[in-house]
Amino acid sequence: EDGTSVKNYSVAITRASQEISNDATLSSLSLTNATLAETFDKTKLAYTSSVPYATTSVTVNTSTTNLAATVKIAGTVRTSYTFTPAVGLNTINIDVTAEDGTTVKNYSVALTRASQGTAPIVTASPASTNFTDSITVTLSVNPSTTIYYTTNGDAPSTSSSVYSSSLTFTSTTTLKTYVVKDSLSDTKTFTYTKGSPSAYYATNPNGQVGKNKTITGLSDWSENMKIAQGAADDAPRAWRGFHETPDPDLYAMFAAWDNTNLYLMVEIPNVDEADTIDNDKSYAGSQFLPMGWAINTGKRKTGTGLMADGFSVWTKVKAYSFANGIDTMVMHHPRLKIGEPSIFTTDDSGYFSYNKTNCIGFVAAGITRNVYFNQSVSTNMWAGVTSSGDLGGKVSTDVNSYTYVDLKAQGKKASAYQITIPLAALGIDKAYLESTGIGVAVFSTYGESTMDVLPWDPSMINKATDAYSKDPSSSAEKEDFDEITAALARIGKL
Repeated sequence: EDGTSVKNYSVAITRASQEISNDATLSSLSLTNATLAETFDKTKLAYTSSVPYATTSVTVNTSTTNLAATVKIAGTVRTSYTFTPAVGLNTINIDVTAEDGTTVKNYSVALTRASQGTAPIVTASPASTNFTDSITVTLSVNPSTTIYYTTNGDAPSTSSSVYSSSLTFTSTTTLKTYVVKDSLSDTKTFTYTKGSPSAYYATNPNGQVGKNKTITGLSDWSENMKIAQGAADDAPRAWRGFHETPDPDLYAMFAAWDNTNLYLMVEIPNVDEADTIDNDKSYAGSQFLPMGWAINTGKRKTGTGLMADGFSVWTKVKAYSFANGIDTMVMHHPRLKIGEPSIFTTDDSGYFSYNKTNCIGFVAAGITRNVYFNQSVSTNMWAGVTSSGDLGGKVSTDVNSYTYVDLKAQGKKASAYQITIPLAALGIDKAYLESTGIGVAVFSTYGESTMDVLPWDPSMINKATDAYSKDPSSSAEKEDFDEITAALARIGKL
């Protein structure tokens, strides 16, 4: 108080510096599209997992105990990592560095992706075939595995119907059953065609899709190249107008290919024994009656054979259409060097037209033809005859009601009509043809309406017994509209 004495007190307060963590552990580790085999424990560093071949994306997800720790996955700073696993072992390293930099923990996930393995053996009973009214089909797979299927001809997806071992269903319409294993690969198709009424009619008989072979002459063709067969004398004139010539009848279609060309051949029966070069009484030599080949390459938007004006190609009416879809038509008169034979392709709307982009002449396209008059390949030539043994004068349009005889055994002949189309003109190559396949039909006409088609379709004779409006002695098939619903024959692959 007197001011003569001073004492100096002090308080030393120490504030600690920020603590730097040495924790380098993960608080979580998980996978997307896969599962760790072991339960996660932050003290456990090594993990394993496995995925099937079908798994093409896996994501590694992590979080750290100390938020300031640093995570590197596969050598890059990140907390999650998405990758496509290779078939076999995939090792994913996850390195965690503590905040203070002094501690590092090395986690790892050893993930194994299974190999594709052997595709399941998918079978159908009966195999792809023809039927009249309805057909019951059983599809099965061995060994049992989840597979997808559709019955409309479109490739299935993961949202399609699924079965594991077998499926039985009944169909009353032409259908294409498309089966695929669980990886959405290894496809197989089975086609069932309504309208082919008996054993004498067939589409891709014995699973035949043609052969890889260069055709230099008729002797290069063989029965195992046959992709469609009808019957002789089943064109409309057999019901009315058997007096008329030529006979637009077709018997069997064949296919072959090589690195450059597609070879197609159709046998034309010579029931009237009129097949000679440039003979208008012979369909193979006719200069007036168009014939055509309808093709679906799968490379363009499909149409039905109609143009934007609603007319069929090479007609002034709506005479025919292919309900299952085509993208190419090859049109010509049977007689060589007559008219303007051309190859037509669909536009972006699926219509055919005469514009120069979608209509190219045979010379420019490189298409050639050969006719082997009174020469053919088929061992037999079956034809339905009436109860009295006649080829003409048929009444019922149920072709199963007739007795079938071998016209070749009776001395009748057929001519082989061959067309060679460069693969480039179709927009395909050999590899595509063999891996994917294409569809084809051949048809004859009597000016406009179709008279016969292979694979055969019942629309060819649905009005065969009706009278033609311009001549009662002839068949109304000359003027009716034919919606062809028979599936195309396959070339290269079913």
